[in-house]
Amino acid sequence: MKPTRQDFENLFVNFFETGYSDYWAQVSLVHYNKETRGESVSEKMFSKLWDEEKEIVIFDSEDDTESHGSLTKRKLLKAIKTAYVMDLNVCSMNEWDAVDTDTFIQYVIFGEIVFG
Repeated sequence: MKPTRQDFENLFVNFFETGYSDYWAQVSLVHYNKETRGESVSEKMFSKLWDEEKEIVIFDSEDDTESHGSLTKRKLLKAIKTAYVMDLNVCSMNEWDAVDTDTFIQYVIFGEIVFG
């Protein structure tokens, strides 16, 4: 079963809203922290990433001048193909927990698990 836009949005929102990844990752909210009707900041970021194909830069949680890399739609789509290798069940992405999401996002950004 091919993951949908909604699957990726759930993953993205989970990554930013659970707080699990706060020990290594943060994002500048300058461009996303404006009022939106019925949309959280993470949903707004996802819309920029997915619909407008914008890059979301991920910074170190202790040094907001150090970039770990970025998330893009292309990187997410490419990385999902290797999720099976990481023992993540792609068919039930909506059931991923914070650890699964963190693992996947690290793989997207670094190509491996760096923090863990």
